[in-house]
Amino acid sequence: MKALLTLSTIILTSIATAGSATVLDAMGDRDFADNVAPGGVANFEGANAGDPTGFNEFRGSDFGSSFATFSFSHSFAPLTGATSASLTLGIYDHDSTTSSQPGLSIMFDGVAQDVSMWAGISATPAYNYIRAMSVDLALLADGNLDVVISSLGVPGQNGNGLGIDFSELSAEIGAVPVPASGLLILGALGGIAAIKRKRSKA
Repeated sequence: MKALLTLSTIILTSIATAGSATVLDAMGDRDFADNVAPGGVANFEGANAGDPTGFNEFRGSDFGSSFATFSFSHSFAPLTGATSASLTLGIYDHDSTTSSQPGLSIMFDGVAQDVSMWAGISATPAYNYIRAMSVDLALLADGNLDVVISSLGVPGQNGNGLGIDFSELSAEIGAVPVPASGLLILGALGGIAAIKRKRSKA
């Protein structure tokens, strides 16, 4: 009986496991950590050579009035019990030189996002930067998230180039409550065990 009670407790506890982050979809490999210098465009593109289109190239140029735009979509199974979601991006060299100048724009399903977390990032020398952006769960209801990332002009440059190292969409899945029937079973097992202990002492 004690073994049965212990097993039931383990099963019911696992049902009520706390929320955990689940990767819904990922594109490109994490070839560079946050605040790491890839060592130039050639090294960046070389490390990403096997990645999908858009994750294997540097677009635009800091000089020459050339800018960059990347468009891609994350597709995933319908969500159940999600409490929050985020998109983690690795972006290389987008030259945001002031704390109020993000140097890029990012849109989710056509909705402009808050890019203040990217402000003040200066790529001199060029670095890879990783940031996690919150995603409105309503945008994930259709199992698809369209992402558009564009470089913007910054002071002192005619253009602004950038590369995307990777993009990872994750959701926090909330704890699943223990069903009332499960609690009743656990309580009943505990009662039976207590009765058995009393009888063995008598």
